[in-house]
Amino acid sequence: MKGFYLTVGEFNKFIKSSFYRTHYAPPKSEEIEKIVGMNRFQFLQHLEMTFKDRYGISTEKYYEHFPYGKLCIDHIKPLRFAETREEVLDLCHYSNFQLLTTRDNIVKEKDGYDIDIEHEDLESRIEKREKVFHEGELMRKQCEMCGCEIIVNDNRRKYCDRCRETRKHFFDAAAVKKFRDAARDRRKAEMERCKQIEIENEALREEVRQLKARLAVK
Repeated sequence: MKGFYLTVGEFNKFIKSSFYRTHYAPPKSEEIEKIVGMNRFQFLQHLEMTFKDRYGISTEKYYEHFPYGKLCIDHIKPLRFAETREEVLDLCHYSNFQLLTTRDNIVKEKDGYDIDIEHEDLESRIEKREKVFHEGELMRKQCEMCGCEIIVNDNRRKYCDRCRETRKHFFDAAAVKKFRDAARDRRKAEMERCKQIEIENEALREEVRQLKARLAVK
């Protein structure tokens, strides 16, 4: 299980987004490391350190226990306080970044961007989950499609959330195809019926013409 990671593109995009959000021209990609004050790998190590100092666990352990959890890179001093592009540059220095859980990031925003929010107690959550597993209320199984680990409270569930969505999309697509095929068959049958009616009408018109011709001869 890997910890928190950023590709080169994600790293550059994240820093540039700070300028887009404050309506200033973003820097060039080759200037990113100079603005942040370190390269991407050092930046990831810095975020890992802030996460471990705050929550007491590594990001690898976080993803091990919360595989569908999301972590957010947070500006300690928010961008909303920047009034010039130079101030935005200062706020994009590595010392102004930390790694938070999504819950803490939302709480910080709701609390008026309070820097000293009470962080989420992940160790207690992990201990509680392990206790639940130990008591047998939840079970760990493997997804029958992709093989990843899933957490269930009964034996009926067979797939992880991602595979369930994939199967749902597949069956929805199959249902749409079946509906379209049925509609096409109905249109085809309607066209055939219209053609048959047109043939019958033409035959009737021909009979009327012949009858008029015989009456005219008499």
